[in-house]
Amino acid sequence: MFLLPFWLYDNNKEALDISTNLITIISSLITLIIAFLLFDKFGVSKKVLDQNIEVVFKLLEVIKSKTIYTEYESDSGTHHSVISIGNTSNELVNNLIDDKIIVFNYDDINKGLNEINQFANNVWLPNQIKKKIQKISLWSASSVEDTFSHKNKYVKIYFDLYPEARKDIKVTWFTTNQNETTLKDFRLSLQDLLVEIKIWLNKHSDYKADINI
Repeated sequence: MFLLPFWLYDNNKEALDISTNLITIISSLITLIIAFLLFDKFGVSKKVLDQNIEVVFKLLEVIKSKTIYTEYESDSGTHHSVISIGNTSNELVNNLIDDKIIVFNYDDINKGLNEINQFANNVWLPNQIKKKIQKISLWSASSVEDTFSHKNKYVKIYFDLYPEARKDIKVTWFTTNQNETTLKDFRLSLQDLLVEIKIWLNKHSDYKADINI
């Protein structure tokens, strides 16, 4: 009897009771759905997003604090450049060195990139940004001979000390195992990371990312 439309019942009171019950059930279901949607919107999802945003802004702060120093030996002399990671595209890089293969001291570059690389292991970091970090991580490398005997071929990159302050420090130099990463490649990888951060923040945060790229 309950399954019949209420207008088929002879007893008007019984029909009214059944219709009232149906309305109550439907209203309860609608209320439950709305409550669930609001909980998802303002509850768990928002907390996760807040954590994401906080981590991404911390990463951005670390990146913008980093500086790369370069040193290049050519027949005409030694050439130095300074590149701010947080402003890679606006830095005027000498075209003479931009297409040269980078060499680096492992301790120095690990120290310079370690703070950035650590974010790749943070569970709150968005995956698309994590992938960009992995592209700048120079884990695989091979040692090279004294680069001063290879003028016009390599450009040294430093994170810690300006090259002039390191002349008395004996270090071993490395290239990536592919031996094909140029300064331009490395700079563009850093720039891609910044662009990805800017896109993500502008999409998910009320605070627009102030990045000079």
